[in-house]
Amino acid sequence: MERMNGDIFYLPIQAGSAALGVELRLDLMVAGNEGKVVGFGRIKDVNELSETRCDLVGDYSPISIIPHNTHMLIVLEGRGEVKVRLVLYDDWSVGVVCFSYLSKSGELKRITDVPAKRLELVGAV
Repeated sequence: MERMNGDIFYLPIQAGSAALGVELRLDLMVAGNEGKVVGFGRIKDVNELSETRCDLVGDYSPISIIPHNTHMLIVLEGRGEVKVRLVLYDDWSVGVVCFSYLSKSGELKRITDVPAKRLELVGAV
């Protein structure tokens, strides 16, 4: 995927699994020239048989770990104590996510270092 500088683009992200006990789905719109991100998040807590859904807002910025190794940091917040920190490779395809949310039982859960990947759009041209 080519760089998206200056464009608005859709970024669907999936992380976690039933085996992990939690699944995260992000449907984001990224404003490439403004560094802004908005979207919708869904967290399925398999152990509590609950689902948290919320609108998300935040920012993204490129970060360089070492020269010629750039990643994208996306920082999002939403209702229900939902906070997301997502680091993706500069092609926006894969990365790692850390997130927190308020569980059905009222416990603040923190999930760290979960592999994340961009979902392919079926039938996209």
